[in-house]
Amino acid sequence: MLKFILTSIFLASSAFAALDHAPSNFNKDGESYVFVDFQSASYKIVYDVESAVAGYKAIIEFEQTHPGRPIFDVHMMPLSAHLNDKSTSVISISDPDNETRYKTIDEVLPAGVHKLELTGRIEKNIKFSSDTVRSGFWMSDLTDRHYLEQYLPSNLEYDQFAMELEVKVIGTDYEHQFFSNGSESTIGKNHFKIIFPEYFTTSSVYFHLAEIDRFKKTSFEFNSISGRTVPVRIYSKYSRGLRGITKKVQTILDELEEKFGPWGHPGLTIYISGMGGMEHSGATITSLSALGHELTHSYFARGIMPVNGNSGWLDEAVASWRDKGYKSKRTPFYSSAKLSGYSIYRRITDRKAYTEGASFMAYLNYELHPYGGLTKFLSQLYETHLHDFWTTKIFIEKLNEFSGQDFTQSFDRYIFGQRIGESNPESEHSEYHPSFSEQDYLDLL
Repeated sequence: MLKFILTSIFLASSAFAALDHAPSNFNKDGESYVFVDFQSASYKIVYDVESAVAGYKAIIEFEQTHPGRPIFDVHMMPLSAHLNDKSTSVISISDPDNETRYKTIDEVLPAGVHKLELTGRIEKNIKFSSDTVRSGFWMSDLTDRHYLEQYLPSNLEYDQFAMELEVKVIGTDYEHQFFSNGSESTIGKNHFKIIFPEYFTTSSVYFHLAEIDRFKKTSFEFNSISGRTVPVRIYSKYSRGLRGITKKVQTILDELEEKFGPWGHPGLTIYISGMGGMEHSGATITSLSALGHELTHSYFARGIMPVNGNSGWLDEAVASWRDKGYKSKRTPFYSSAKLSGYSIYRRITDRKAYTEGASFMAYLNYELHPYGGLTKFLSQLYETHLHDFWTTKIFIEKLNEFSGQDFTQSFDRYIFGQRIGESNPESEHSEYHPSFSEQDYLDLL
């Protein structure tokens, strides 16, 4: 099994932003709610095949800079909670705009560093048989609260924090395997440990567990222009999914490195699933047709990372512009649209990013032609912001600096929708990110 070794080259380029990009703290019903900075998260998951139950224990250290009730998230209500080694309660809360929901502690905490210990169950995207278990942390940026918080207690996208995941499968003698985008080790039979980098966010993690003979596998080493050798691991349920895959991946990585710069992750894990796609940091679940789109996202989305739904349009626009052949257009095809500028608490990406967003990138490519085009700008942004965040505001500022022009009015019209009053109806799903049913997700396991 490949081990992805994290080296100082990645850590040195990281700007470990915490609360700089968090939404505003708020008061509601006489109580103060505050966003926090996770320092670290340690997770232990036990899959009990005999009982068909998956349970976790999470130990989280976090810092809050203001007194109040700390905000985090997890879908299912935890079974138990301890704060600073004392029993406490977890409750649900919505933001002032009723845009989304969070979890919080039912008590006011002083500013400072605190330890939160939670236990709970994982029931999402998991399938037990008489002697095996399959579990996948499938995610989506097009649905509210569809990142790591579906499975484990986590923070929001604005926060980067070190994560450690210990996984144990009990109640069976059947051997299991897993795939991830962290540094992997085997403790014993059906007992694993994964350490994820400190620059990961709740949308970065890739984890997939199944029985040992579930998948066909292949691997190779990609020689990056940086001089590094990048381990690439590919797996699929079907042998045909691996035919010619090494050459296809090599070709796409060569293209992306030529356009945007050296591959920015310790390795690459690819699940050829036969349907759809979703990006992770140095990993993807994808169809063959979506492979180029998803690998582009390891540059923009999980290389340079959005902080919320208002910045998520950027990476989908860039990846879709790439898919359409790096086009250049004198003007966008639409008169005005809203892709950003929603509530500060928004956590989903506007689907118009695939269409209007891609067209806007083609327009920027035309305007930037005298300066080397959009790819030159993006490559410079990638070099300076790898494993850091971007927002629409940051993008505008860096674009203006690069070109010496002022694109404020263009963004007001084409991205913030100031010519239309209300946003146009959202576009349909991209062909690369189709809408999945719960059964579709289970079938991917």
